[in-house]
Amino acid sequence: MASRHPPNFEFPAEVRSRISWLCLDVGSVDWLPLLREVRSVHHYAWASIPATAQKDPARDVVVNLVPLISLLQAFKALPTRSVPLIFASSGGTVYGKLSQIPVAETHGLSPITAYGATKVAAEQYLRLYKHLYGVDVRIARIANPYGAGQSTSSPQGVITATTASVLRNDPVTIWGNGSIVRDFIYIADVVSCLIALSRAEPECLTYSEFNIGTGEGSSIRDVNQMLEAIIGTPVIVKYEAGRAYDVPVSILDVPRAARGENSFVAA
Repeated sequence: MASRHPPNFEFPAEVRSRISWLCLDVGSVDWLPLLREVRSVHHYAWASIPATAQKDPARDVVVNLVPLISLLQAFKALPTRSVPLIFASSGGTVYGKLSQIPVAETHGLSPITAYGATKVAAEQYLRLYKHLYGVDVRIARIANPYGAGQSTSSPQGVITATTASVLRNDPVTIWGNGSIVRDFIYIADVVSCLIALSRAEPECLTYSEFNIGTGEGSSIRDVNQMLEAIIGTPVIVKYEAGRAYDVPVSILDVPRAARGENSFVAA
């Protein structure tokens, strides 16, 4: 495992001896020696969230897209193309405003956020390197994950951030009227899908892009009501004006990942 910062938690005893950690700067690392030692690469390194990307789109490209291209160049130099590269894309932003709900992977990509635009650009480079150099790229368009390990200090992650605010008796900021709908998926289910995707035999994968979600949506109001029922404490809401870059509805259709004939996850 490689990261800019050491893990802020301890791995369970039963797996601790099987995990090694390496601190590196994705903008300057020499990838090739590292790639020769692994069976698959999971790319989760993304230094922005939708709000920060929108504030500084140029930085979003520099700190995210440029290091990815450097990694792809290293993949290109490998003597074998047997190492799969699993890329964490954004099922919530790459499609933009949906013309079909739930949205399938065949939907056009028309992001309305800088964050989504950079993710789409990353996907395009991944497909380019697959086409030109045979790199085994597997793109996971992930919905809105929640669950253990998600930071309570980050504005990203509606369920976690709202829960933390309720427990602190702090107000929850809602952009707009709370009608925005998202496909929320538990982090353990995301991890299971990503592992299955990395282990799938290349000849079994007809596609490069896979939605990772539940196929069901809940509004921000729904989330607040569920939390109130579970915690037994009213959610204090602070309403702010809606943001133009928030997609109104994002629900993913998941047949490729869960129930298609080329499924890599058991139906």
